[in-house]
Formats: sequence, structure tokens, C-alpha cells
Amino acid sequence: MKQTSDKRLYKKYLAVRLRLEGHTFDEIGELLSRARQTVGLYGKAYQTQGLSGLKMDHSPGQPTNLRRNNADD
Repeated sequence: MKQTSDKRLYKKYLAVRLRLEGHTFDEIGELLSRARQTVGLYGKAYQTQGLSGLKMDHSPGQPTNLRRNNADD
């Protein structure tokens, strides 16, 4: 946890740590301003893939819609 400067990843690590310490998903969600379901997904990713399961390979959200104006079209 101390080695990351990524705020989102830090919160995921913290969520897993709090869960391992016995806190409920609801408690963790409230502490971290995350939905209970999101905290559950963090826990599942950790259980199946370890800490590497918490890292993001891509930016979340919908991809941007880039359109190129091409005079030749």
C-alpha cells in the first residue's frame, strides 16, 4: 500500500485490508465512498488473482468518441 501513488489502487488495497480485518462491505463502502457491490468486486478480484487483480489495465469508463474530419470522405 505504501508503494503506490495511485489513489484508486490505494483505496482498493485499503478495502481489502479492512475486509481482512473483519469490517463489513457496507462499513468499507461507507469509509471509502464506494458502493457495497464495488467493495465486493475488489474482494473477489483479490481472492481470485491476489494483489495483481486489483490493478487496472485500462482507464475505467466509456471510451472517448474521436471523430476525424476528413475532406477526402
